[in-house]
Amino acid sequence: MDPIFVNLRCMQRRMTGVQRYTQEITSRLHVEWKGIIPGHTLGHLVGPLWDQSILALKARSGLLWSPANTGPIMHPRHIVTIHDLAVLKKEPWFSQTFQRYYANLVPKLIQNAIHIITVSEFIRAEILSQFDLREDKVETCPLGVSPKFFVDSAPNQANPYLLTVGSLDPRKNLPRLFQAWRQVHPRFPEIELRVVGGGGSIFKSMNSSLIGGCNIRLLGNISDTELLEQYRGATAFAYPSLYEGFGLPVLEAMAAGLPLLTSERSAMSEITGDCAILVDPLEEESISSGLMRLLGTEELRHSLSQSGKAIARTFTWERTAESIARILIRHNSR
Repeated sequence: MDPIFVNLRCMQRRMTGVQRYTQEITSRLHVEWKGIIPGHTLGHLVGPLWDQSILALKARSGLLWSPANTGPIMHPRHIVTIHDLAVLKKEPWFSQTFQRYYANLVPKLIQNAIHIITVSEFIRAEILSQFDLREDKVETCPLGVSPKFFVDSAPNQANPYLLTVGSLDPRKNLPRLFQAWRQVHPRFPEIELRVVGGGGSIFKSMNSSLIGGCNIRLLGNISDTELLEQYRGATAFAYPSLYEGFGLPVLEAMAAGLPLLTSERSAMSEITGDCAILVDPLEEESISSGLMRLLGTEELRHSLSQSGKAIARTFTWERTAESIARILIRHNSR
């Protein structure tokens, strides 16, 4: 068989969901493969040029899998994971330069790749509705959750808090969450809202009065060990994102036994089923009402915790890696 190459350029960036996915899968990928990564860290502009030139050249003799929404357009045997179609939404979620480039690249990747891996049925349906493709060209391999997230939760009774986790870009909908929290906080003045994730550009245009005075704590980027401690001690979890291809923090929170509130839009409800409070992320009133229910009813929290943890146990990285290995082997034998 020809060699199997994996595009690892994404691993030069800080750990977010795509990097977590790549790390978890490659550590369990039971096929012979060789990673290709730039010799030094590349920026947003140079990185895509490396994909189309050096990566394509180095991988020309074999099958190439790109796990992070990008890769060489002209490689004749390219498999790519498309996590979402956010760059095609014409929403102000990215810089103009980034969105312009990837809105041009992603359709070409999808059309030219020999196979598309997606992370949810929601994204698979989006791809098939927007592109003229054979249905069997697009395959869903849901994400998993590490066993380490199945911690024994012990909510912090002395300093209770509601937790949210994720890279802090506009899609995560923090301004509306904060506005909703301002309505909820007077009912639960003892509860803190803790936000895990890098500051990003979202706070540059955010009115400081939105954060101040209502017990919001920004933790920034923290280690995996600290993250587990935050999950372990939380009373509940909130993730009213505007758009997700999967929503890995939702699955991690469910594994940790946290009762949660999330968005009824995109892929989150596909993961949670009826084991979460689902809200309209565009309506502050919907978010605040959901938070009132979540924080005000201990019996509901207990029920959501138990049912969510049971669902989370069905999502494993081993299963994801096995599905991807089968795809790679199948296409490498042709």
